[in-house]
Amino acid sequence: MSVVLCGLLASALAIDAAAQQAAATSGRGDPATLSASPGKPRYGIFGFGSLISDPGQELVDATASRQPLETPFAVEYGRSSNTRGGAPTLVPVQTGGARVKATVFVLKDSISEQEAMNILYRRERHMVGSGLVYKPSVRGGKNSIVVAAWPNLIGLEKIFYTDFHDAGKLVNPTPTSLAELAVESARNREVPEGNDGISYLMNARKAGIVTPLSAGYEREILRLTGSSSLEQALAKTHGPPVR
Repeated sequence: MSVVLCGLLASALAIDAAAQQAAATSGRGDPATLSASPGKPRYGIFGFGSLISDPGQELVDATASRQPLETPFAVEYGRSSNTRGGAPTLVPVQTGGARVKATVFVLKDSISEQEAMNILYRRERHMVGSGLVYKPSVRGGKNSIVVAAWPNLIGLEKIFYTDFHDAGKLVNPTPTSLAELAVESARNREVPEGNDGISYLMNARKAGIVTPLSAGYEREILRLTGSSSLEQALAKTHGPPVR
């Protein structure tokens, strides 16, 4: 190869390198060069119960935005919560229930998959900020929390939500059985204010969450307490909380 040809080739390579550098600087380079730019959110957390109004500080801090979205799975008042004095709470169900209004907490792109599960788990355990790490239960007991995920929705890889093993769910709940649990929890002076079943139902209703059992459940609470509204029923049954 002649000296002249070698010189021309070197010049061409130098020009091509300069062009690539300029393109990368202007945002038009190849994908590998641009991968260092900030990423987009990958994970989210479904709120279809008390999580909507009371997400906890960890989730608030980790959230980039909120988006309304109907649950892709059916939900019903299908669990009696020990931390709420036995009050019925909303959970995913295999039979019955309905898809309901929900809020997706779109997490910041810096939140990893494991940390997303940890945040949801700690909030469900009422241990926000504790550093507790979520590990799936092998035994699957009655009170074992399951952090489940639904893939590929609204541009997110996974949206996590709280579930429980079948052993921890009510079998064939009825409006009457739910109302009895709710009223009992509201009368329990050890249940913190706002954590009873009547308050839970009121908050769900305010969030527009309606299930097949909702209307009958509310009517039964009113009947059992001799009230004309849930607010009145709560006032009649809920004593001063123990602090």
